Amino acid sequence: MTGSARAALNALEVRDFAGLRAALGEFAEVRASKTIKNLPFWAGLEAFQEGLSGATKRERLLSLALHAERAEQLDKDARGANELLATIQAELIKRRRNDGTLGFGDVLRLARDGLRDHPELARVASQKIEVLLVD
Repeated sequence: MTGSARAALNALEVRDFAGLRAALGEFAEVRASKTIKNLPFWAGLEAFQEGLSGATKRERLLSLALHAERAEQLDKDARGANELLATIQAELIKRRRNDGTLGFGDVLRLARDGLRDHPELARVASQKIEVLLVD
């Protein structure tokens, strides 16, 4: 492992993002040997790097440092979004029940649950219906 790669890992471990940016900037200058490029992980590493934002290897690696720096906030944001979506879904379900209406997903879910939770219903359905697809 190169010194810059080791420095990047150490900086990430202690959440030293300035150190991580510096180490990744140095790492961007390292050229891979033919031996390393023939190792099984190389294609995956290249694909990962190319998937990062930035035009150059250096820019892509520095964007990785930015993602690491913002990871905690992004995690909080994602949890908040999930909580909001769960609240919206619960409200929609409540409104549909009060209105006596069903959405397409509700119909599929009810069919699946009915067949799963009531074996006698599943048995009768299997006698009358040759093929039934329920998502």
